[in-house]
Amino acid sequence: MGAGVIARRKGIAMYRTFTVAVALGVAVTGCASMPGSTVDRVVGPAPDEVAAAQAHTGMLVVYSSREVTESPTRVDPDVAVHTPYEVRSQDGIFERRVVNSDGLRTEPDQVLLPPGRYRVIASAQEYGTVTVPVDVVAGRTTTVHLDANDYVAARRIPDSARVRLGDGQIVGWVDTGS
Repeated sequence: MGAGVIARRKGIAMYRTFTVAVALGVAVTGCASMPGSTVDRVVGPAPDEVAAAQAHTGMLVVYSSREVTESPTRVDPDVAVHTPYEVRSQDGIFERRVVNSDGLRTEPDQVLLPPGRYRVIASAQEYGTVTVPVDVVAGRTTTVHLDANDYVAARRIPDSARVRLGDGQIVGWVDTGS
């Protein structure tokens, strides 16, 4: 083999090593900096919500991130709908998957659940996948806001009762009424 061939092979080997190193660096940095995480405070019904009398279940509503999807039942294919999410027990046992849209409306599904503490695993707009602990209270609605909607910040609820993502986005409230 000539010196030129050997030099060319060394150059190719060095290029491949560099390419692999850069790819690994991007992959590791990308995974390490993904903002998806677990919210550390439990979201419950809004403190100013009045409980319904004689109820044996509570309601969960999750405003997950929105996306435009192709659906044969959609009236307007350009309207973004809330993405699906999972509900798990406090111990992490799968309870159910919520589709969160029937393709015809933009509001998320209202899910009836027995009272208790659950984990919601959902996509948060501009944040990624998050796990949010929630309290479902009989006769009340627990709402989780992951769609970066300004409505949540506009509510007149004390700042100390607000539950936030790591970037400061408000996702709900601490239940102070149960």
